[in-house]
Amino acid sequence: MADVLDWIQNRHIFVATIIIMVAITLPYAIPYYASPAKHTIVVYEKWTTGGSSAANYFFSDTYGNVYSVENSWLLLQYDMSERYAALQEGKTYEITTYGWRIKWLGFYPNAVKIELIGHG
Repeated sequence: MADVLDWIQNRHIFVATIIIMVAITLPYAIPYYASPAKHTIVVYEKWTTGGSSAANYFFSDTYGNVYSVENSWLLLQYDMSERYAALQEGKTYEITTYGWRIKWLGFYPNAVKIELIGHG
């Protein structure tokens, strides 16, 4: 009988954990997936902030818009260093971004796809 009660209790903990994870993820995932945008830009400048183990990658276009290059666990994309390294100032790219610029939270659109289309 104790084994059955333990199993029921553990199952409730498991279900509660899943519900909490979904409740935390949905408010972020829904707007993130609902916001894809394509831009044709000329890269003006690129820079990093933070240390080597927790670097943040950013770049701006000639219109003054700032974008981040981040890994995206929602899109199962973990190649931010490669995408950032491929960017060259003065070159033209078609980028696909997710997310919005939210100043008070320090959020920038995340460039998840970057394709070179010209030389600026």
